[in-house]
Amino acid sequence: MKKLYKLSLIVLLSVCNQSVLWADNLAKNGDAETGIDNWSGVKLSEQKAAQGAKAFQMEQAMCSSQELIPVDVKKNYEISGWFKNISSAPARLLLGVIPFDKNQTQILPEEINTVPQTETTLAAECNAEASVIKVKDASKWKAGKFLFIAFGTSDDYADLPNRNLSMAGIAKIEKRDDYWEIYLEKLCGRNFPAGTSVREHRAGNTCVFPVIETIKPASEWTQFSKRINYMVGKGNASYTENWWNGTAFIKIVIICNESKLLFDDIKFQPFTY
Repeated sequence: MKKLYKLSLIVLLSVCNQSVLWADNLAKNGDAETGIDNWSGVKLSEQKAAQGAKAFQMEQAMCSSQELIPVDVKKNYEISGWFKNISSAPARLLLGVIPFDKNQTQILPEEINTVPQTETTLAAECNAEASVIKVKDASKWKAGKFLFIAFGTSDDYADLPNRNLSMAGIAKIEKRDDYWEIYLEKLCGRNFPAGTSVREHRAGNTCVFPVIETIKPASEWTQFSKRINYMVGKGNASYTENWWNGTAFIKIVIICNESKLLFDDIKFQPFTY
């Protein structure tokens, strides 16, 4: 009976390990075996592939998959691929994903990238033609070219991704007797009544990039992999290994400063430990 129990346990552990190692690859044609199907900004390489018969070569600084892949942000995933630099200069590789919401609209970093401790409310009505916005408290706000006012915010960040944003650019911030004035570089473009909740947002990384590597020139095929993890709490587009708030679909993206970068066997898989 003990021998049977031990055997069953070994089989169970083996099956669990296999479920991790052999989880379904959600990246369509990540190995180039059906040509350039599902990929933009690439061509087929004439060099020997890392796996199988074919591999991709980048034709421009950024390439991406075309098919939207559904994801569950409460789960962890692993992204991986094989890469080879056939140029004479180092190649800076960024491998990651472009996030989209449930309506398949791309999520931009300023829509989720919050500035801490800037929650407040409008002290007066805001209209689309205004360039000066009055708020109750802007003591933690900052001026800058890539900063925004987000309207209709929520303390629990349920509003993210928030697309009720002012135009980019806060020129200056000044305190008055019982309110603060935020001077925008452009007209606000939004209409909201006094009392509307607002916070400051900022621009950030355009995609989620868990893999950031430098590949030596004339290198051999090298595999890189990293996990993208469930993100708890407020949005922050500076994170490189966490899901952005509101993500429901993704596209895989590869960015490199060298066009002579080869890649093969791209995988995007649920991580099910």
